[in-house]
Amino acid sequence: MEENQEEILKSKYNEAGNQLSRLNGIWLRCHFYRQKGNLFLWRINLDNAWAELAGNTKFIKQKHITKCKSFRKLIFENSNNRINFFQVLLEFEIWLRQIQDEQGKGTKYENKSYGDYE
Repeated sequence: MEENQEEILKSKYNEAGNQLSRLNGIWLRCHFYRQKGNLFLWRINLDNAWAELAGNTKFIKQKHITKCKSFRKLIFENSNNRINFFQVLLEFEIWLRQIQDEQGKGTKYENKSYGDYE
Protein backbone atom coordinates (compact mmCIF):
# COMPACT_ATOMS: atom_id res chain seq x y z
CA MET A 1 0.00 0.00 0.00
CA GLU A 2 1.36 3.44 -0.89
CA GLU A 3 2.01 6.04 1.80
CA ASN A 4 -0.70 8.40 0.52
CA GLN A 5 -3.44 5.80 0.34
CA GLU A 6 -5.70 5.27 3.32
CA GLU A 7 -6.61 1.74 4.22
CA ILE A 8 -10.35 1.32 4.66
CA LEU A 9 -11.14 -1.10 7.44
CA LYS A 10 -14.57 -2.59 7.78
CA SER A 11 -15.55 -5.05 10.43
CA LYS A 12 -16.74 -8.43 9.29
CA TYR A 13 -19.22 -8.29 12.17
CA ASN A 14 -21.87 -5.68 12.82
CA GLU A 15 -22.10 -4.30 16.37
CA ALA A 16 -25.66 -3.02 15.84
CA GLY A 17 -27.38 -6.17 17.12
CA ASN A 18 -25.30 -6.19 20.28
CA GLN A 19 -25.97 -2.51 20.88
CA LEU A 20 -29.72 -2.98 20.41
CA SER A 21 -29.62 -5.82 22.92
CA ARG A 22 -27.75 -3.67 25.45
CA LEU A 23 -30.15 -0.76 24.92
CA ASN A 24 -33.12 -3.08 25.38
CA GLY A 25 -31.69 -4.22 28.71
CA ILE A 26 -31.08 -0.62 29.75
CA TRP A 27 -34.65 0.42 28.87
CA LEU A 28 -36.02 -2.56 30.80
CA ARG A 29 -34.00 -1.54 33.87
CA CYS A 30 -35.09 2.10 33.46
CA HIS A 31 -38.71 0.99 33.44
CA PHE A 32 -38.16 -1.24 36.49
CA TYR A 33 -36.42 1.44 38.56
CA ARG A 34 -38.90 4.12 37.48
CA GLN A 35 -41.79 1.89 38.61
CA LYS A 36 -40.04 1.14 41.92
CA GLY A 37 -39.30 4.82 42.51
CA ASN A 38 -35.54 4.23 42.63
CA LEU A 39 -34.59 7.51 40.98
CA PHE A 40 -30.86 7.07 41.59
CA LEU A 41 -30.62 3.76 39.70
CA TRP A 42 -32.95 5.07 37.01
CA ARG A 43 -30.57 8.01 36.48
CA ILE A 44 -27.55 5.68 36.34
CA ASN A 45 -29.24 3.61 33.63
CA LEU A 46 -30.16 6.74 31.66
CA ASP A 47 -26.46 7.62 31.73
CA ASN A 48 -25.74 4.11 30.41
CA ALA A 49 -28.20 4.70 27.56
CA TRP A 50 -26.47 7.98 26.73
CA ALA A 51 -23.11 6.19 26.67
CA GLU A 52 -24.48 3.66 24.16
CA LEU A 53 -26.10 6.27 21.95
CA ALA A 54 -23.30 8.84 22.12
CA GLY A 55 -20.83 6.34 20.73
CA ASN A 56 -22.45 6.67 17.32
CA THR A 57 -20.51 9.69 16.10
CA LYS A 58 -22.31 9.67 12.75
CA PHE A 59 -25.48 10.90 14.47
CA ILE A 60 -24.34 12.62 17.67
CA LYS A 61 -23.68 16.30 17.05
CA GLN A 62 -22.60 19.13 19.31
CA LYS A 63 -26.27 20.07 19.87
CA HIS A 64 -26.84 16.63 21.42
CA ILE A 65 -23.85 17.00 23.73
CA THR A 66 -24.99 20.47 24.79
CA LYS A 67 -28.54 19.21 25.45
CA CYS A 68 -27.21 16.29 27.50
CA LYS A 69 -25.13 18.69 29.60
CA SER A 70 -28.20 20.83 30.22
CA PHE A 71 -30.13 17.73 31.33
CA ARG A 72 -27.31 16.79 33.71
CA LYS A 73 -27.43 20.30 35.18
CA LEU A 74 -31.22 20.06 35.64
CA ILE A 75 -30.85 16.62 37.21
CA PHE A 76 -28.33 17.97 39.71
CA GLU A 77 -30.40 21.08 40.47
CA ASN A 78 -33.55 19.03 41.09
CA SER A 79 -32.05 16.05 42.92
CA ASN A 80 -33.38 17.27 46.30
CA ASN A 81 -37.01 17.46 45.10
CA ARG A 82 -38.34 14.02 44.17
CA ILE A 83 -41.22 15.30 42.07
CA ASN A 84 -39.04 17.63 39.99
CA PHE A 85 -36.24 15.03 39.89
CA PHE A 86 -38.67 12.44 38.52
CA GLN A 87 -39.96 14.86 35.87
CA VAL A 88 -36.46 15.78 34.67
CA LEU A 89 -35.45 12.09 34.48
CA LEU A 90 -38.61 11.32 32.51
CA GLU A 91 -37.88 14.13 30.04
CA PHE A 92 -34.26 12.92 29.75
CA GLU A 93 -35.43 9.37 28.98
CA ILE A 94 -37.90 10.57 26.35
CA TRP A 95 -35.13 12.65 24.72
CA LEU A 96 -32.75 9.65 24.73
CA ARG A 97 -35.41 7.46 23.12
CA GLN A 98 -35.90 10.13 20.44
CA ILE A 99 -32.16 10.03 19.72
CA GLN A 100 -32.38 6.26 19.47
CA ASP A 101 -35.19 6.66 16.93
CA GLU A 102 -33.18 9.23 14.96
CA GLN A 103 -30.33 6.74 14.78
CA GLY A 104 -32.68 4.10 13.40
CA LYS A 105 -32.32 1.91 16.48
CA GLY A 106 -35.75 2.42 17.96
CA THR A 107 -39.25 2.65 16.64
CA LYS A 108 -39.59 1.88 12.96
CA TYR A 109 -42.19 3.84 11.07
CA GLU A 110 -43.46 2.47 7.81
CA ASN A 111 -44.11 4.71 4.88
CA LYS A 112 -47.61 3.85 3.65
CA SER A 113 -46.73 5.04 0.17
CA TYR A 114 -44.66 1.88 -0.24
CA GLY A 115 -46.18 -1.53 -0.61
CA ASP A 116 -49.57 -2.91 0.30
CA TYR A 117 -51.06 -2.36 3.73
CA GLU A 118 -54.12 -3.98 5.19
